[in-house]
Amino acid sequence: MKGYEGDYASLSWTGVPLWAKFFFQLVFAGTAATIVSGAVAERIKYKSFILFTFIMSIAVYPVVGHWIWGGGFLSPGEGHWFGKDAGMFDFAGSTVVHSVGGWAALAGVLLLGPRLGKYGPEGKVNPIPGHNLTSATIGCFVLWFGWFGFNPGSTMAADVNAIARICVTTNTAAAAATLSATVTSWILLGKPDLGMTLNGCLAGLVAITAPCAYVSVSDSIFIGLIAGALVVVAVFMFDRLRIDDPVGALSVHLVNGVWGTLAVGLFSQKELVQSGQTVSTGLLNNGLLHGGGLSQLLPQAVGILCAGVYAFAASALGWLILKYTVGIRVSAQEELEGLDLGEHGNEAYHGFVMALEPLMAPVEPRPAHVPPDGVKRYTALVQGVGADELAQAWSELCQPGPAAADPAFKELYKHVTTVRGHQFRFRGGDAHRLRSLLETVLRAQLGKPVEVVLKEDSNYAQAYAELAEAR
Repeated sequence: MKGYEGDYASLSWTGVPLWAKFFFQLVFAGTAATIVSGAVAERIKYKSFILFTFIMSIAVYPVVGHWIWGGGFLSPGEGHWFGKDAGMFDFAGSTVVHSVGGWAALAGVLLLGPRLGKYGPEGKVNPIPGHNLTSATIGCFVLWFGWFGFNPGSTMAADVNAIARICVTTNTAAAAATLSATVTSWILLGKPDLGMTLNGCLAGLVAITAPCAYVSVSDSIFIGLIAGALVVVAVFMFDRLRIDDPVGALSVHLVNGVWGTLAVGLFSQKELVQSGQTVSTGLLNNGLLHGGGLSQLLPQAVGILCAGVYAFAASALGWLILKYTVGIRVSAQEELEGLDLGEHGNEAYHGFVMALEPLMAPVEPRPAHVPPDGVKRYTALVQGVGADELAQAWSELCQPGPAAADPAFKELYKHVTTVRGHQFRFRGGDAHRLRSLLETVLRAQLGKPVEVVLKEDSNYAQAYAELAEAR
Protein backbone atom coordinates (compact mmCIF):
# COMPACT_ATOMS: atom_id res chain seq x y z
CA MET A 1 0.00 0.00 0.00
CA LYS A 2 1.35 3.39 -0.97
CA GLY A 3 2.93 5.24 1.95
CA TYR A 4 3.44 2.09 4.00
CA GLU A 5 6.68 0.84 2.46
CA GLY A 6 9.96 0.36 4.30
CA ASP A 7 9.84 1.19 8.00
CA TYR A 8 6.06 1.54 7.83
CA ALA A 9 5.32 -1.85 6.26
CA SER A 10 3.96 -3.18 9.58
CA LEU A 11 1.11 -0.66 9.33
CA SER A 12 0.03 -1.80 5.87
CA TRP A 13 -3.08 -3.53 7.26
CA THR A 14 -4.87 -0.19 7.52
CA GLY A 15 -6.49 1.43 4.54
CA VAL A 16 -6.32 4.99 5.88
CA PRO A 17 -3.60 7.46 4.81
CA LEU A 18 -0.31 7.28 6.68
CA TRP A 19 -0.73 10.75 8.18
CA ALA A 20 -4.12 9.75 9.60
CA LYS A 21 -2.49 6.77 11.29
CA PHE A 22 0.31 9.05 12.55
CA PHE A 23 -2.15 11.51 14.05
CA PHE A 24 -4.04 8.71 15.79
CA GLN A 25 -0.81 7.44 17.35
CA LEU A 26 0.18 10.99 18.27
CA VAL A 27 -2.98 11.32 20.33
CA PHE A 28 -2.39 7.92 21.95
CA ALA A 29 1.15 8.93 22.94
CA GLY A 30 -0.21 12.13 24.46
CA THR A 31 -2.80 10.15 26.39
CA ALA A 32 -0.13 7.93 27.92
CA ALA A 33 1.79 11.01 29.07
CA THR A 34 -1.27 12.69 30.61
CA ILE A 35 -1.90 9.60 32.74
CA VAL A 36 1.38 10.37 34.51
CA SER A 37 0.34 13.94 35.30
CA GLY A 38 -2.50 12.92 37.61
CA ALA A 39 -0.35 10.61 39.72
CA VAL A 40 2.47 13.14 40.28
CA ALA A 41 0.15 16.13 40.77
CA GLU A 42 0.53 18.74 43.53
CA ARG A 43 4.29 18.30 44.05
CA ILE A 44 5.96 17.92 40.61
CA LYS A 45 8.04 20.66 39.01
CA TYR A 46 6.31 21.77 35.84
CA LYS A 47 9.48 21.85 33.75
CA SER A 48 10.44 18.37 34.94
CA PHE A 49 7.08 16.97 33.87
CA ILE A 50 7.43 18.59 30.44
CA LEU A 51 10.87 17.02 30.05
CA PHE A 52 9.52 13.63 31.10
CA THR A 53 6.82 13.78 28.43
CA PHE A 54 9.63 13.89 25.85
CA ILE A 55 11.19 10.78 27.40
CA MET A 56 7.80 9.09 27.48
CA SER A 57 6.97 9.95 23.87
CA ILE A 58 10.39 9.08 22.46
CA ALA A 59 11.71 6.14 24.48
CA VAL A 60 8.79 4.46 26.26
CA TYR A 61 5.48 4.51 24.38
CA PRO A 62 6.86 3.90 20.84
CA VAL A 63 8.93 0.90 21.94
CA VAL A 64 6.03 -0.96 23.55
CA GLY A 65 3.73 0.13 20.73
CA HIS A 66 6.11 -1.39 18.19
CA TRP A 67 6.35 -4.67 20.12
CA ILE A 68 2.56 -5.13 20.05
CA TRP A 69 1.18 -3.07 17.15
CA GLY A 70 4.18 -2.59 14.86
CA GLY A 71 5.17 -6.13 14.02
CA GLY A 72 7.39 -6.60 17.09
CA PHE A 73 8.19 -9.83 18.88
CA LEU A 74 4.91 -9.89 20.85
CA SER A 75 2.74 -9.71 17.73
CA PRO A 76 1.93 -12.72 15.50
CA GLY A 77 4.63 -13.39 12.91
CA GLU A 78 7.33 -15.70 11.65
CA GLY A 79 10.18 -15.88 14.15
CA HIS A 80 8.22 -14.02 16.85
CA TRP A 81 7.81 -15.41 20.36
CA PHE A 82 4.42 -17.03 19.73
CA GLY A 83 4.79 -17.82 16.03
CA LYS A 84 2.75 -16.66 13.07
CA ASP A 85 -0.60 -17.96 14.35
CA ALA A 86 -0.61 -16.47 17.86
CA GLY A 87 0.43 -13.32 19.66
CA MET A 88 -0.59 -10.62 22.06
CA PHE A 89 -3.66 -8.57 21.12
CA ASP A 90 -4.48 -5.13 22.51
CA PHE A 91 -7.08 -3.61 20.24
CA ALA A 92 -7.04 0.03 21.40
CA GLY A 93 -4.40 0.21 24.12
CA SER A 94 -5.20 -1.17 27.58
CA THR A 95 -1.49 -2.04 27.77
CA VAL A 96 0.15 0.09 25.07
CA VAL A 97 -1.48 3.31 26.29
CA HIS A 98 -2.96 2.84 29.76
CA SER A 99 -0.79 0.43 31.70
CA VAL A 100 2.36 1.87 30.08
CA GLY A 101 1.27 5.28 31.35
CA GLY A 102 0.52 3.68 34.71
CA TRP A 103 3.96 2.07 35.00
CA ALA A 104 5.61 5.38 34.13
CA ALA A 105 3.45 7.11 36.73
CA LEU A 106 4.33 4.52 39.39
CA ALA A 107 8.05 5.10 38.83
CA GLY A 108 7.54 8.85 39.21
CA VAL A 109 5.41 8.54 42.33
CA LEU A 110 7.94 6.30 44.07
CA LEU A 111 10.77 8.75 43.42
CA LEU A 112 8.70 11.84 44.28
CA GLY A 113 7.28 10.55 47.55
CA PRO A 114 3.87 11.43 49.01
CA ARG A 115 2.43 14.91 49.38
CA LEU A 116 3.12 16.67 52.67
CA GLY A 117 0.68 15.55 55.32
CA LYS A 118 -0.84 12.73 53.28
CA TYR A 119 0.25 9.99 55.67
CA GLY A 120 0.42 10.19 59.44
CA PRO A 121 1.90 7.90 62.08
CA GLU A 122 0.63 4.37 62.70
CA GLY A 123 -0.57 3.97 59.14
CA LYS A 124 -2.98 6.91 59.23
CA VAL A 125 -4.12 8.11 55.79
CA ASN A 126 -5.20 11.75 55.65
CA PRO A 127 -7.67 12.43 52.81
CA ILE A 128 -6.81 15.43 50.62
CA PRO A 129 -10.07 15.85 48.68
CA GLY A 130 -10.37 17.49 45.30
CA HIS A 131 -11.78 20.99 45.21
CA ASN A 132 -14.74 20.45 42.86
CA LEU A 133 -16.56 17.18 42.25
CA THR A 134 -18.85 18.86 39.75
CA SER A 135 -15.89 19.59 37.49
CA ALA A 136 -14.63 16.05 38.02
CA THR A 137 -18.00 14.62 36.98
CA ILE A 138 -18.10 16.74 33.83
CA GLY A 139 -14.56 15.62 33.03
CA CYS A 140 -15.54 11.99 33.44
CA PHE A 141 -18.44 12.36 31.01
CA VAL A 142 -16.16 14.09 28.49
CA LEU A 143 -13.74 11.16 28.70
CA TRP A 144 -16.58 8.65 28.38
CA PHE A 145 -17.73 10.37 25.20
CA GLY A 146 -14.14 10.55 23.91
CA TRP A 147 -13.76 6.80 24.27
CA PHE A 148 -16.16 6.37 21.35
CA GLY A 149 -13.38 7.77 19.20
CA PHE A 150 -10.66 5.94 21.10
CA ASN A 151 -12.05 2.41 20.70
CA PRO A 152 -14.16 2.33 17.51
CA GLY A 153 -11.59 4.55 15.80
CA SER A 154 -8.99 1.86 16.28
CA THR A 155 -10.67 -0.20 13.55
CA MET A 156 -8.93 2.20 11.15
CA ALA A 157 -11.66 1.35 8.66
CA ALA A 158 -15.29 2.19 7.91
CA ASP A 159 -16.44 -1.23 9.13
CA VAL A 160 -19.93 -0.38 10.39
CA ASN A 161 -20.56 -3.81 11.94
CA ALA A 162 -17.36 -3.72 13.96
CA ILE A 163 -17.77 -0.07 14.97
CA ALA A 164 -21.34 -0.61 16.16
CA ARG A 165 -20.44 -3.59 18.37
CA ILE A 166 -17.33 -1.88 19.75
CA CYS A 167 -19.43 1.14 20.72
CA VAL A 168 -21.85 -1.11 22.62
CA THR A 169 -19.19 -3.19 24.40
CA THR A 170 -17.37 0.02 25.38
CA ASN A 171 -20.49 1.68 26.76
CA THR A 172 -21.70 -1.47 28.52
CA ALA A 173 -18.41 -2.03 30.34
CA ALA A 174 -18.31 1.59 31.49
CA ALA A 175 -21.87 1.43 32.84
CA ALA A 176 -21.26 -1.89 34.61
CA ALA A 177 -18.05 -0.60 36.19
CA THR A 178 -19.79 2.55 37.36
CA LEU A 179 -22.37 0.46 39.20
CA SER A 180 -19.91 -2.01 40.72
CA ALA A 181 -17.57 0.76 41.92
CA THR A 182 -20.51 2.53 43.55
CA VAL A 183 -21.63 -0.64 45.32
CA THR A 184 -18.09 -1.58 46.37
CA SER A 185 -17.40 1.85 47.84
CA TRP A 186 -20.79 1.79 49.57
CA ILE A 187 -19.90 -1.51 51.23
CA LEU A 188 -16.35 -0.53 52.22
CA LEU A 189 -16.96 3.12 53.16
CA GLY A 190 -20.57 3.05 54.30
CA LYS A 191 -21.48 5.70 51.69
CA PRO A 192 -21.54 5.73 47.86
CA ASP A 193 -18.42 7.84 47.24
CA LEU A 194 -18.77 9.95 44.07
CA GLY A 195 -15.02 10.01 43.40
CA MET A 196 -14.95 6.21 43.44
CA THR A 197 -17.98 6.11 41.14
CA LEU A 198 -16.25 8.35 38.59
CA ASN A 199 -13.04 6.35 38.74
CA GLY A 200 -15.12 3.20 38.36
CA CYS A 201 -16.51 4.51 35.09
CA LEU A 202 -13.01 5.26 33.80
CA ALA A 203 -11.75 1.87 35.02
CA GLY A 204 -14.42 0.12 32.97
CA LEU A 205 -13.43 2.12 29.89
CA VAL A 206 -9.75 1.29 30.38
CA ALA A 207 -10.49 -2.40 30.93
CA ILE A 208 -12.61 -2.75 27.77
CA THR A 209 -10.08 -0.91 25.59
CA ALA A 210 -8.04 -4.03 24.78
CA PRO A 211 -10.89 -6.55 24.31
CA CYS A 212 -13.65 -4.28 22.92
CA ALA A 213 -13.42 -5.78 19.39
CA TYR A 214 -12.91 -9.37 20.50
CA VAL A 215 -15.63 -9.99 23.12
CA SER A 216 -19.40 -10.22 23.21
CA VAL A 217 -21.63 -7.59 24.75
CA SER A 218 -22.59 -9.97 27.57
CA ASP A 219 -18.93 -10.61 28.40
CA SER A 220 -18.24 -6.87 28.44
CA ILE A 221 -20.63 -6.63 31.39
CA PHE A 222 -18.45 -8.97 33.44
CA ILE A 223 -15.29 -7.16 32.38
CA GLY A 224 -16.80 -3.88 33.58
CA LEU A 225 -18.15 -5.26 36.85
CA ILE A 226 -14.73 -6.62 37.80
CA ALA A 227 -13.01 -3.37 36.76
CA GLY A 228 -15.27 -1.27 38.97
CA ALA A 229 -14.57 -3.37 42.04
CA LEU A 230 -10.85 -3.55 41.26
CA VAL A 231 -10.40 0.21 41.10
CA VAL A 232 -11.89 0.77 44.56
CA VAL A 233 -9.82 -1.99 46.15
CA ALA A 234 -6.69 -0.73 44.36
CA VAL A 235 -7.13 2.79 45.76
CA PHE A 236 -7.09 1.37 49.29
CA MET A 237 -4.17 -0.90 48.43
CA PHE A 238 -1.96 1.93 47.18
CA ASP A 239 -2.79 4.03 50.24
CA ARG A 240 -1.96 1.08 52.48
CA LEU A 241 1.40 0.89 50.69
CA ARG A 242 1.78 4.67 51.20
CA ILE A 243 1.97 5.28 47.46
CA ASP A 244 0.33 8.68 47.06
CA ASP A 245 -1.74 8.98 43.87
CA PRO A 246 -3.93 12.11 44.05
CA VAL A 247 -6.41 11.17 41.32
CA GLY A 248 -6.27 7.36 41.39
CA ALA A 249 -4.43 7.14 38.05
CA LEU A 250 -2.59 3.98 39.08
CA SER A 251 -5.80 2.27 40.13
CA VAL A 252 -7.63 3.28 36.96
CA HIS A 253 -4.96 2.95 34.27
CA LEU A 254 -2.30 0.58 35.58
CA VAL A 255 -4.43 -1.95 37.46
CA ASN A 256 -7.28 -1.99 34.95
CA GLY A 257 -4.98 -1.77 31.96
CA VAL A 258 -3.53 -5.05 33.15
CA TRP A 259 -6.98 -6.49 33.83
CA GLY A 260 -8.34 -5.46 30.42
CA THR A 261 -5.39 -7.06 28.63
CA LEU A 262 -5.86 -10.30 30.55
CA ALA A 263 -9.57 -10.17 29.72
CA VAL A 264 -8.69 -10.72 26.05
CA GLY A 265 -7.17 -14.05 27.05
CA LEU A 266 -10.27 -14.96 29.05
CA PHE A 267 -13.21 -13.76 26.94
CA SER A 268 -12.04 -13.43 23.30
CA GLN A 269 -14.06 -15.17 20.58
CA LYS A 270 -12.41 -15.45 17.19
CA GLU A 271 -15.75 -15.77 15.35
CA LEU A 272 -16.72 -12.27 16.53
CA VAL A 273 -13.92 -10.61 14.59
CA GLN A 274 -15.40 -8.89 11.56
CA SER A 275 -13.82 -8.24 8.19
CA GLY A 276 -12.03 -4.91 8.03
CA GLN A 277 -10.75 -5.12 11.60
CA THR A 278 -7.13 -5.36 12.57
CA VAL A 279 -6.89 -9.13 12.85
CA SER A 280 -8.08 -12.15 10.93
CA THR A 281 -9.77 -15.13 12.51
CA GLY A 282 -6.66 -17.20 11.91
CA LEU A 283 -4.59 -15.17 14.39
CA LEU A 284 -6.81 -14.39 17.37
CA ASN A 285 -7.51 -17.45 19.52
CA ASN A 286 -10.50 -18.13 21.74
CA GLY A 287 -10.11 -17.12 25.37
CA LEU A 288 -9.85 -19.49 28.30
CA LEU A 289 -13.57 -19.19 29.12
CA HIS A 290 -14.53 -19.97 25.51
CA GLY A 291 -12.57 -23.18 25.12
CA GLY A 292 -9.26 -21.76 23.95
CA GLY A 293 -7.21 -22.87 26.94
CA LEU A 294 -4.03 -20.84 27.40
CA SER A 295 -3.50 -20.20 23.69
CA GLN A 296 -4.51 -16.54 24.03
CA LEU A 297 -4.14 -16.00 27.78
CA LEU A 298 -0.43 -16.88 27.81
CA PRO A 299 0.60 -14.32 25.15
CA GLN A 300 -1.45 -11.70 26.98
CA ALA A 301 0.27 -12.41 30.32
CA VAL A 302 3.75 -12.44 28.78
CA GLY A 303 3.02 -9.20 26.94
CA ILE A 304 1.87 -7.52 30.14
CA LEU A 305 5.07 -8.60 31.90
CA CYS A 306 7.39 -7.45 29.10
CA ALA A 307 5.64 -4.10 28.68
CA GLY A 308 5.55 -3.51 32.45
CA VAL A 309 9.21 -4.30 33.05
CA TYR A 310 10.40 -2.11 30.20
CA ALA A 311 8.03 0.81 30.82
CA PHE A 312 8.81 0.91 34.55
CA ALA A 313 12.58 0.55 34.12
CA ALA A 314 12.87 3.08 31.30
CA SER A 315 10.64 5.57 33.11
CA ALA A 316 12.50 5.15 36.40
CA LEU A 317 15.78 5.86 34.61
CA GLY A 318 14.26 8.97 33.05
CA TRP A 319 12.92 10.20 36.40
CA LEU A 320 16.29 9.56 38.08
CA ILE A 321 18.14 11.57 35.44
CA LEU A 322 15.72 14.46 35.93
CA LYS A 323 15.91 14.19 39.72
CA TYR A 324 19.67 14.56 39.81
CA THR A 325 19.88 17.24 37.12
CA VAL A 326 16.96 19.69 37.23
CA GLY A 327 15.12 18.19 40.24
CA ILE A 328 11.59 16.85 40.15
CA ARG A 329 9.90 18.05 43.36
CA VAL A 330 8.97 21.57 44.39
CA SER A 331 10.00 22.96 47.78
CA ALA A 332 7.88 22.20 50.82
CA GLN A 333 6.84 25.85 51.10
CA GLU A 334 5.76 25.98 47.46
CA GLU A 335 3.79 22.77 47.87
CA LEU A 336 1.93 24.20 50.87
CA GLU A 337 1.20 27.50 49.12
CA GLY A 338 0.09 25.84 45.89
CA LEU A 339 1.81 25.16 42.59
CA ASP A 340 -0.37 27.68 40.78
CA LEU A 341 1.64 30.43 42.46
CA GLY A 342 5.09 28.87 42.63
CA GLU A 343 5.21 27.15 39.24
CA HIS A 344 3.00 29.42 37.13
CA GLY A 345 2.95 32.78 38.89
CA ASN A 346 -0.86 32.88 38.82
CA GLU A 347 -3.67 32.20 41.25
CA ALA A 348 -5.98 29.45 40.07
CA TYR A 349 -8.68 30.92 42.34
CA HIS A 350 -7.98 34.62 42.62
CA GLY A 351 -8.99 36.09 45.96
CA PHE A 352 -9.92 32.71 47.35
CA VAL A 353 -8.78 31.96 50.92
CA MET A 354 -9.33 28.42 52.16
CA ALA A 355 -11.19 28.09 55.44
CA LEU A 356 -8.97 25.71 57.33
CA GLU A 357 -11.71 24.80 59.79
CA PRO A 358 -15.43 24.94 58.98
CA LEU A 359 -17.55 27.59 60.61
CA MET A 360 -20.61 25.82 61.99
CA ALA A 361 -23.86 27.67 62.50
CA PRO A 362 -24.69 27.85 66.21
CA VAL A 363 -27.87 26.27 67.50
CA GLU A 364 -28.47 29.21 69.83
CA PRO A 365 -26.79 32.60 70.46
CA ARG A 366 -23.46 32.36 72.28
CA PRO A 367 -20.61 34.71 73.19
CA ALA A 368 -18.22 35.35 70.28
CA HIS A 369 -15.22 34.01 72.23
CA VAL A 370 -16.73 30.52 72.61
CA PRO A 371 -15.81 28.15 69.73
CA PRO A 372 -18.74 26.42 67.97
CA ASP A 373 -18.27 23.10 69.77
CA GLY A 374 -17.00 24.49 73.05
CA VAL A 375 -13.43 23.23 72.49
CA LYS A 376 -10.69 25.84 72.60
CA ARG A 377 -8.42 26.48 69.63
CA TYR A 378 -4.86 27.71 69.74
CA THR A 379 -2.41 29.10 67.22
CA ALA A 380 1.30 28.48 67.71
CA LEU A 381 3.97 30.41 65.80
CA VAL A 382 7.33 28.66 65.37
CA GLN A 383 10.34 30.96 65.24
CA GLY A 384 14.01 30.35 64.48
CA VAL A 385 13.60 28.10 61.42
CA GLY A 386 12.76 28.60 57.74
CA ALA A 387 9.32 27.62 56.44
CA ASP A 388 10.70 24.99 54.03
CA GLU A 389 12.89 23.39 56.69
CA LEU A 390 10.00 23.39 59.14
CA ALA A 391 7.59 21.82 56.64
CA GLN A 392 10.11 19.13 55.78
CA ALA A 393 10.79 18.37 59.44
CA TRP A 394 7.07 18.07 60.22
CA SER A 395 6.50 15.85 57.19
CA GLU A 396 9.32 13.54 58.34
CA LEU A 397 7.83 13.38 61.82
CA CYS A 398 4.53 12.23 60.33
CA GLN A 399 6.15 9.28 58.54
CA PRO A 400 6.39 5.84 60.20
CA GLY A 401 9.51 5.50 62.35
CA PRO A 402 10.95 6.15 65.80
CA ALA A 403 9.99 9.83 65.79
CA ALA A 404 6.33 9.06 65.04
CA ALA A 405 6.29 6.49 67.84
CA ASP A 406 7.56 9.02 70.40
CA PRO A 407 4.87 9.48 73.14
CA ALA A 408 5.41 13.26 73.09
CA PHE A 409 4.72 13.42 69.35
CA LYS A 410 1.65 11.16 69.67
CA GLU A 411 0.17 13.38 72.38
CA LEU A 412 0.88 16.48 70.31
CA TYR A 413 -0.29 15.11 66.95
CA LYS A 414 -3.86 14.30 68.02
CA HIS A 415 -4.51 17.98 68.75
CA VAL A 416 -2.99 19.42 65.53
CA THR A 417 -5.65 20.50 63.03
CA THR A 418 -3.66 22.41 60.39
CA VAL A 419 -0.10 23.43 59.60
CA ARG A 420 0.54 26.42 57.37
CA GLY A 421 3.93 28.04 57.05
CA HIS A 422 5.17 28.79 60.56
CA GLN A 423 1.71 28.44 62.10
CA PHE A 424 0.36 25.37 63.87
CA ARG A 425 -3.31 25.20 64.82
CA PHE A 426 -4.45 23.11 67.79
CA ARG A 427 -7.84 21.97 69.00
CA GLY A 428 -8.38 21.06 72.64
CA GLY A 429 -5.77 20.00 75.18
CA ASP A 430 -3.69 22.12 77.53
CA ALA A 431 -2.31 25.08 75.60
CA HIS A 432 0.94 25.45 77.53
CA ARG A 433 1.69 21.74 77.45
CA LEU A 434 1.09 21.64 73.69
CA ARG A 435 3.46 24.58 73.21
CA SER A 436 6.12 22.82 75.25
CA LEU A 437 5.64 19.53 73.41
CA LEU A 438 5.85 21.19 69.99
CA GLU A 439 9.02 23.00 70.98
CA THR A 440 10.61 19.80 72.32
CA VAL A 441 9.65 17.67 69.31
CA LEU A 442 10.84 20.24 66.75
CA ARG A 443 14.13 20.85 68.55
CA ALA A 444 14.85 17.12 68.56
CA GLN A 445 13.93 16.74 64.88
CA LEU A 446 15.74 19.85 63.63
CA GLY A 447 18.75 19.52 65.90
CA LYS A 448 18.74 23.23 66.76
CA PRO A 449 16.87 25.58 69.09
CA VAL A 450 13.48 26.93 68.05
CA GLU A 451 10.97 29.02 69.95
CA VAL A 452 7.21 28.49 69.95
CA VAL A 453 4.92 31.40 70.77
CA LEU A 454 1.37 30.43 71.66
CA LYS A 455 -1.90 32.33 71.92
CA GLU A 456 -5.49 31.27 72.38
CA ASP A 457 -7.89 32.25 69.58
CA SER A 458 -10.44 34.63 71.09
CA ASN A 459 -12.76 34.45 68.09
CA TYR A 460 -12.88 32.93 64.65
CA ALA A 461 -13.07 36.14 62.65
CA GLN A 462 -9.77 37.36 64.09
CA ALA A 463 -8.10 33.96 63.52
CA TYR A 464 -9.13 33.77 59.89
CA ALA A 465 -8.11 37.37 59.26
CA GLU A 466 -4.64 36.62 60.62
CA LEU A 467 -4.33 33.47 58.54
CA ALA A 468 -5.33 35.38 55.41
CA GLU A 469 -2.72 38.06 56.14
CA ALA A 470 -0.05 35.41 56.73
CA ARG A 471 -0.90 33.88 53.35
